[in-house]
Amino acid sequence: MPISLRLKYGVHTIFLLVDPLAPFSELTAELFSVLQDRHPDGLRPDIDEPPTPLPSEDADYHIAYGVMKDPHDDSKGWKNLRIQGDETPVSKGLRNNDVLAFVVRDADEADETPVFVVKIPKLDAEDEDEDQDELGDGMDEDDEEP
Repeated sequence: MPISLRLKYGVHTIFLLVDPLAPFSELTAELFSVLQDRHPDGLRPDIDEPPTPLPSEDADYHIAYGVMKDPHDDSKGWKNLRIQGDETPVSKGLRNNDVLAFVVRDADEADETPVFVVKIPKLDAEDEDEDQDELGDGMDEDDEEP
C-alpha cells in the first residue's frame, strides 16, 4: 500500500504517493519528473525571490532529503537522511503523511552537507486579527451567515 509524502522546498509542497518498499531512486525520478512538469522555470526559495532553475533531464543531479529534527518545531531545522544505494522510505523510518525537505543539487555536491530551504506559512496574531475583521466585510446586520 503506498504512502503519502509531503516534499518541501522553499514555498513549494509536492504531494507524492510512493511505494514504501521501493528505492529512493524511484522517488527521486518521480519527484524530478513532477518538478519539470509543474515548475519548468524552477523552484522559488521564497515568494519574493526568482526561481532557481532545475537541472536539465540529461544533467547529472542529486536530490538530498531531510526530515525535521523535531516534528513539532520546524525552527530546529532538518536532518539529512543521507540516502545511500537502495535504501527505501521504510528503511529510513518514514510513514504515511511524513514531511520531507528536499534540495536539488549538482551530482558533484552530493557529498557536501545539504542546506534545506523550507518556508512554512505561519499565522501570527496580526494576521488572525485581520482575518477576523475580513469575516464581517460586506455583511449587513440583518444578513445571516450561510
